[in-house]
Amino acid sequence: MGASKLAGVKFNANLASEIFHPVPCGYSRFEHRPKRLFDLILAGIGIIILSPVMLIISAVLYGFGFNHPLFTQKRVGQGGRVFTIFKFRTLHDQTCRPVSVLGHRLAKAFTSTLRVSGLDELPQLFNVLRGEMVLVGPRPHSIADHVLFSTSMTGYQARLSVKPGITGWAQICGWRGPV
Repeated sequence: MGASKLAGVKFNANLASEIFHPVPCGYSRFEHRPKRLFDLILAGIGIIILSPVMLIISAVLYGFGFNHPLFTQKRVGQGGRVFTIFKFRTLHDQTCRPVSVLGHRLAKAFTSTLRVSGLDELPQLFNVLRGEMVLVGPRPHSIADHVLFSTSMTGYQARLSVKPGITGWAQICGWRGPV
């Protein structure tokens, strides 16, 4: 369910305090060190190796009228903490320059390819370096989706006991959905 369908959801401060309460992780910080080191090494190597690809994607997006090729959005992470996620912008909005019909068609094909291939997620490697995400973990939801799912799905809060990931088990198994 996308954010457009959630526009009518009202924010309840009392409910929010229950939804965003920190969830105990169950592990000491020392048990997470090997995984954190692994994530840091792989994210660092990934950024170094993929930086030319990310620069090309940014340049192409800018050429297609995206004044700001990088998209940021608030997401809910471990313990209910809100963080800013980085992605490549794949949808035109008011910040985009007007382009020709052909340019718009090419931009649509390019951004669609980015979404299908997952290349729009490459900037999230910086979220891993910042310690907000890991390489594999549950995908972080937007605040609106988080509020909706926490009130309608039993056991949803358990996902907050770990850091969100660039990819999750569902994506590894090919279960990509709209959220």
